[in-house]
Amino acid sequence: MHGVNNRGRCVGIQKFPFLLAHAFIFELAMAGAVHAKQVSADATGIQADTVPVVDIKGGQTDVQARREFIAGKIVIGRASIEASGANNVQELLRKEPAVTISANGRLGLMGLPGYTQVLIDGVAAPAGKEPLELDVTHVESIEIVKSSLAEFGPYGSAGTINIISRKAKRLKTVTQLRLGALAGGSEHGSNFSWSTNRAEAGSPWIFAAQVSAGSQTRSDDSSVSVRRWFDDAPAVVQQVGSTTGWTRTDRLSLGGTVSWEAGRRHVLEFDPGLLWFKVSNRGVESDTWSAPQSRPHMVFSDGGSPLTTLSLPLKWTFRPDRQSKLILRLLSSHYHLTRDNNRLEAYIDAPDQLRQSPRSSHNRGNTIKLDYTRTIGAHDIKTGASVVQSRSSNEFAYLLDGVADASLQVLGNRRDVRDCRFSAFAQDEWRVNKVLGVNLGLSGERRTTDIDEGIYGGSSKFTSWAPSGHVSWKLPGVTERHLRLGLARTLTAPFLDQLTGRPTINPLAPCAPGACGQNSIAYADTAGQPKLRPEKTAGLNLAYEHYIGDDSIITLEAFSRHIDGLIGTDIQLENVPWSALPRYVARPANLGTARSHGLSLEAQLQLRELWKASPDMNLHGSVTLAHSSVSTVPGPDNRLADQSRWSAKFGGSHAVAGLPLKLNVDANWTPSGWVRSTATRKLYTSRRSELSSQAIWTFASGWRAKFTFDHTLSGDATRIESFFAEDADFERRSVRPSRDRFRFDLEAKL
Repeated sequence: MHGVNNRGRCVGIQKFPFLLAHAFIFELAMAGAVHAKQVSADATGIQADTVPVVDIKGGQTDVQARREFIAGKIVIGRASIEASGANNVQELLRKEPAVTISANGRLGLMGLPGYTQVLIDGVAAPAGKEPLELDVTHVESIEIVKSSLAEFGPYGSAGTINIISRKAKRLKTVTQLRLGALAGGSEHGSNFSWSTNRAEAGSPWIFAAQVSAGSQTRSDDSSVSVRRWFDDAPAVVQQVGSTTGWTRTDRLSLGGTVSWEAGRRHVLEFDPGLLWFKVSNRGVESDTWSAPQSRPHMVFSDGGSPLTTLSLPLKWTFRPDRQSKLILRLLSSHYHLTRDNNRLEAYIDAPDQLRQSPRSSHNRGNTIKLDYTRTIGAHDIKTGASVVQSRSSNEFAYLLDGVADASLQVLGNRRDVRDCRFSAFAQDEWRVNKVLGVNLGLSGERRTTDIDEGIYGGSSKFTSWAPSGHVSWKLPGVTERHLRLGLARTLTAPFLDQLTGRPTINPLAPCAPGACGQNSIAYADTAGQPKLRPEKTAGLNLAYEHYIGDDSIITLEAFSRHIDGLIGTDIQLENVPWSALPRYVARPANLGTARSHGLSLEAQLQLRELWKASPDMNLHGSVTLAHSSVSTVPGPDNRLADQSRWSAKFGGSHAVAGLPLKLNVDANWTPSGWVRSTATRKLYTSRRSELSSQAIWTFASGWRAKFTFDHTLSGDATRIESFFAEDADFERRSVRPSRDRFRFDLEAKL
């Protein structure tokens, strides 16, 4: 691949789709020949060779499944998903011991949410689709690996969370329904989900469908204060403000599967999906300034962002024999977003101004993915290759009192992006004997991103190779114990927003009509960096797993990461095209090297496996300790963003004897602390403590009612940002109150 031409096609790999098409035709020809052989054999009374039916044993627990993976893959199966009481993927993962929660609520592995890869069916989610917001109605299982596997590509330095979508199954017809309502001190809403699976005995056709919808309104208020220091002089309060408002989120998700089995060798699946999502908001900001000139003292804002995503995946599975499988996936996705932002600003020394910034985005993507697996003796071999091509167009407008804002005309009104990726992998999972297993793999990707946005633009190109190796050793003894070692080299690629040069003007340091003035470091604009390079990470994981029965496990794991070309945010005073005077701009930058290491203890215990006379109770929890440092940032507190010094979670479930009642409790803690991300910025977040309790009552008819109460133990959330400039230092302190909420859900299998 040598680039992307003007039409957005990947030069040098255009022939790949045609090769796949030829392979598809060739395999169909083979299938036809085999079918003819079977018909001929039946006519002559001779039995042709057939593929034996593989008997998959049911009833395997998630812990039992975990033992089979050399790389220590954690599996959350459908039975565990239904028993969890969670409504979406994020709620489910918050209960999982291996998943950590950062001080700002982000989920990740090893305390590194920014380095955790989240996939859907082994590939990145289509544009506009947030995997963690998926309703569990659309989820069959979730896989978690706290290292890198070649089959998941060269990304995910902290690991991968792979969400497996629900597909049609050859089982009896079943329909599930859920109705829910949410209420609390600051939010209310409702949700609905429905799924069905229909299969007729003897029919080659299977049908499945899932529908989920919901609406949620959240009111929010916060306060902010900004202080400024000049050398050794006392601090001056520059701004005191408050914000009140509400946000409404409406969503509708449709998914389905049509599956056709052509004999025992071929399965063709079509899994269309539609997501509609709209966020509406309205707010009022009130500010008091020490120097009110050219600064709004009151702002009335409103906006809306409707989003539509359509995905059309087609999957063909061919089984030449019981030892091998070929899967061809074709995916076409379309994404459309419109965004309206309106700000009416009231000034003391000037007339009111109405600022509007409508935006429209459209994305089209196509993916071709071919995977082949084969078992040769003790080796399970996987290989694959894929091509991803996408093109997006964005249109912008900057209006001041209904006419184009002359100060921002230099930015232009359009951005076109063409992205092309070619990736391949090979992986061998070798079970040397009953106690030793080895997983070796290599994945690579070549990627070109061309950005055209008027005065900005450029091209980002890189090629990456990511080797990985895992060793699993079953220790001798009556109790099953495993030692696992993982080594991997991975990549973290910049996001598109980190590569685009188009700025976002700080609304509290707006441009005056016809010209942009100077801002301060506390009110910096934000923009991307077209020359940003990917991060490269070397990682090591060493884990000891102690299994107790079929449902209990204790894991002690040490981990280490070395990151080259760390991507962070740097704030500098720059000469910029949109202002005649220098302005402070926050941009992503490669800051140098970083190191992170830590230790985690995780437990998942079924008490009756420890003590037979105990109540029917499950306990789970984890504690993670982590330390990190960034070479180019002065200490102390020069840690990786979002990685806390420690985090903990604890939970349990109890089936009440004699009653159709199950109780669930989950809690998590993250400490307060400072993180110095660059020489010019330091951030403090207050401690985070949450408690969620749930009661599930199952009726004789099969319906069940869920009562969930979420409570914040840590009180209001405080955030402090300190900025350091040559002329002055600033401190911005914001406080956001926390509120409890209650949710009721009614579920049934029909």
